[in-house]
Amino acid sequence: MEVALGSGDDLRPQKPRRILSRSYTGVAQSADFDVALEGRRFIMVKSDPESTLRQLTLLQNWPALLGR
Repeated sequence: MEVALGSGDDLRPQKPRRILSRSYTGVAQSADFDVALEGRRFIMVKSDPESTLRQLTLLQNWPALLGR
């Protein structure tokens, strides 16, 4: 959900609106999502009961590792 706020001294929240239409569920207390630095994109782990994959490896800055 997303809630817009006023600016300056008027920080009253506006009406909430849905930003995601699919169901994403977390496991226990873990955070199965993150927000990009610019605040416009999400990365999420979506549960798939038929999948045997239980781990996701994200390699950042991989071009720099090629020179090693």
